[in-house]
Amino acid sequence: MREGITVVGLGPGDPRQMTVEAWETLTKAPRVFARTRNHPAVQALIERGVPCESFDGLDDEALCKELMEAGEAVYAVPGDPLVGDRSVELLLAKGLAVRIVPAAFAGLVGLRGGLVVIHAADVDGDKLCPSLPAAILEADDQVQSKLLRVYPPAHPVRIIAEGGSIQEVSLGELGRPRGTILIPPLTDAPTGSLAPLLQVMAALRGEDGCPWDKKQDHRSLRPYVIEEAYEVVEAIDQGSMDKLCEELGDLLLQVVFHAQLAWEAGHFDMADVVEGITAKMIRRHPHVFGDIAAADVPTVLRNWEAIKRAEGKERSSLLDGIPDHYPALMKAWKLQQKAAMVGFDWPDVGGVLEKLEEEWEEVQRALQAGDESALEAEFGDLLFTLVNAARFYRINPEVALHRANQKFSRRFRQMEKDAKKKNQELADLSLEEQDLLWESAKERE
Repeated sequence: MREGITVVGLGPGDPRQMTVEAWETLTKAPRVFARTRNHPAVQALIERGVPCESFDGLDDEALCKELMEAGEAVYAVPGDPLVGDRSVELLLAKGLAVRIVPAAFAGLVGLRGGLVVIHAADVDGDKLCPSLPAAILEADDQVQSKLLRVYPPAHPVRIIAEGGSIQEVSLGELGRPRGTILIPPLTDAPTGSLAPLLQVMAALRGEDGCPWDKKQDHRSLRPYVIEEAYEVVEAIDQGSMDKLCEELGDLLLQVVFHAQLAWEAGHFDMADVVEGITAKMIRRHPHVFGDIAAADVPTVLRNWEAIKRAEGKERSSLLDGIPDHYPALMKAWKLQQKAAMVGFDWPDVGGVLEKLEEEWEEVQRALQAGDESALEAEFGDLLFTLVNAARFYRINPEVALHRANQKFSRRFRQMEKDAKKKNQELADLSLEEQDLLWESAKERE
């Protein structure tokens, strides 16, 4: 019962960098105990159907006790089991028969306490294990963007310069350091990874993949991006966290799908997408990651626009960048917001309300004149001014109209149900009878 423990080193993370002996030992084991579930090799084993139990949350003594009681056990540890893993040291100290199957990798060494040491050139976001402390040797200009794929911008890091001086900064402030970077583990390391989803997407588009997925291109997928985004909004409105989780996954799939298509065409991949948006968020929030002060939202928005202009965006107008495909109410709101940034705005809502009365009068005149083209134009001006009024009252008109649509739909459906209970059809009822059903539905809300 106290013999037969095989300890396998998992290496830096990528199962392809393990020895054949290590991989075969793990895949053929009837039961694998993993030091942590948060490791790409462990995820690969689970995907192959290998039963894996993790020791996340257990201290070294409790972990060893579990292994000793398990009998014939295969124990998988990140890095090299012979260098610095205290649980392995405890097993060996107890005089147990322990077989060591080392990992084979270059540029990565496990040290006492579980510290992982890796050269900056070998850093790969998919291979880092955020639950373990890490030391990055010979930091270069690309190391920050690579680390931001795994750690949040606010995560603290220490820079050890060649002269021995130590500076502690957040990862978002790291910039282009020289020397060694020490990274503490994430106290709440994420268990999720895009890697499994990327692998599924690649398989769907592969030689033996799904005929439908293999046929798609960016344009054919365009409707689904919009559809999934609206379903996310619907889940938010319903307040269903389960549905929101599911719909966010569906929306994420669209992002991954487009990234896969772009990678196949040699343009960019998912890592570029993540790196790009991470760098943009840091760059456009100097009041968080830099030394710029921004005490209120208007200041943040003005800074945001100034930073975008400084990025060299090819825009001839402040209004450039507002998509033509926005819903009309949303686009009107965005146009007015942009114009207000340079002071082209009503001084107060009083002027907007006066403009509303003026536009309504123009609608009436066009109606009386029987001019359909003028009527449409004046009605558009009226709606545009209504959006302006909503903006002054800090109401998103798109959201407000969406709520009104939902309310109408809810009451009308109730009218249909009430009529059906009386074996009636709404179309057969007079307007007065329909109004009674409407008021009844309204009172019951």
